[in-house]
Amino acid sequence: KWILLEGVVYDVADFMAEHPGGEKYIKIGIGKDMTAAFNGGMYDHSNAARNLLSLMRVAVVEFGGEVEAQKKNPSVPVYGEHSKDE
Repeated sequence: KWILLEGVVYDVADFMAEHPGGEKYIKIGIGKDMTAAFNGGMYDHSNAARNLLSLMRVAVVEFGGEVEAQKKNPSVPVYGEHSKDE
């Protein structure tokens, strides 16, 4: 369950139930670029929210291709090559 924000891919699966605004707002963003919504389109998130989100980072996407996988977990699939279940 991944979302894209400002060119960064985040795995939000473990956070969905804890989201203060409700799980439904994350569900609508799965597989989508949610940059506009995160930055005021739905709610302007705090620095604390950004810090929490940084713990969920799995990859950076640039020009449509993955350029930096999360270094702590080399088994993270390249964006676009993950299974349909993710």
